[in-house]
Amino acid sequence: MCNYRLDWQEVAGKLALTADEVKQATAFDEQKLAGFVADGLITADDNHIEMTPEGALFVRNVAASLDKLMLRTTRTFSKPV
Repeated sequence: MCNYRLDWQEVAGKLALTADEVKQATAFDEQKLAGFVADGLITADDNHIEMTPEGALFVRNVAASLDKLMLRTTRTFSKPV
């Protein structure tokens, strides 16, 4: 997400995995991403996630939603303003 986009096929190719295997290794959740789409922060399809210009400030939120380590933690982390 450093370049404000994620291409599942590209990542999968670099890891010699399928896109579905990469998604399973993350905390990928279509419903959570749908919320970001509804808010106009990202565009998403089966192969891509891309930040909108309006959503660029929230890239940390989108990236964190894909991080399995963020699912079950009692620790708190900084949030964007």
